[in-house]
Amino acid sequence: GDSTVPSAKRRKTEDAAGLGKFAWMVWENILNCMVRHRPPDASGNKDDLSGIMKLLKNAELIKEGSDNGSSNDCRGHQITQEGFQFLLKDVYSQLWIVIKEFLKYGETQKEAGFDKLKILQFLFHLGYCKVGK
Repeated sequence: GDSTVPSAKRRKTEDAAGLGKFAWMVWENILNCMVRHRPPDASGNKDDLSGIMKLLKNAELIKEGSDNGSSNDCRGHQITQEGFQFLLKDVYSQLWIVIKEFLKYGETQKEAGFDKLKILQFLFHLGYCKVGK
């Protein structure tokens, strides 16, 4: 690292860069899973994607398939026409589609303590934050 940058500031910058890299890796895993191709990530992690897979099914981006895989893993589904259109969108549009589906799903989970207003407040607050600060 650069010896002229104080170590705490340098570490914070490296942490922010690492967080961004990790976020992109997870998002790419989700998109790869949609098209039933999921290469192992660099850390050897097998992320549990069952929650996001349920959201993608509810959004009709994927549907039940005929493979031997579980319905909530990367093999037990087929991508839909809407799913192909989703993959062609920019990442910000993709994220908003997933967030909207999450909020719609949350409407059915009110008894589990899901508060749509608090989630929206958090998302809007997060929108003004900078990574690493």
